[in-house]
Amino acid sequence: MLADAYLDDPGWISVGPRNVARRHRYTRRVCRGALSVVQRWGGFIWHAERDGEVAGVLTSVDPGQWPPPQFRSIACQALGPALAGPGVLWRSLAADSTMHRHHPQDPHFFVWMLAVAPEHQRTGVGRALLQTALARAEELGAFTYLETAKPENLPYYASFGFREVGEAQLPRGAPIWFMMR
Repeated sequence: MLADAYLDDPGWISVGPRNVARRHRYTRRVCRGALSVVQRWGGFIWHAERDGEVAGVLTSVDPGQWPPPQFRSIACQALGPALAGPGVLWRSLAADSTMHRHHPQDPHFFVWMLAVAPEHQRTGVGRALLQTALARAEELGAFTYLETAKPENLPYYASFGFREVGEAQLPRGAPIWFMMR
């Protein structure tokens, strides 16, 4: 579901293989690794179901839990970029470096991934997941941070009270925005 949701995301396009099928496999592997990191490092994985299938997923990390131990993160996430080839590996490392440079150092609640299956987008699935995560952040008294490379997401996140706090370029020139609430 995550790979399907991210298939047309400019950030994933800028980093992954140009071939759609190869990019889907790459994205699926990287997302599987990220889910493993969140699960092992004590983050939250929320999901919503529609008609018995996963319609959306949101992963988050509580304040003080970011970044996860480097070895654990690399071990879980390196397979996708490595199997996709040296160019994808280089672009993945460059994108990761860009995101880490802009990631806040102060304790914060981090919305790592929010994805909704294409057939369930614009049906309230993402909104419900994000509201659940933001309630957790408010319960903890923490500000919330996220990143997006999809320009259409900027007004969506702004409707939740997020504001842009920075912008950078990913490989192949795609912009990425850093947002806080």
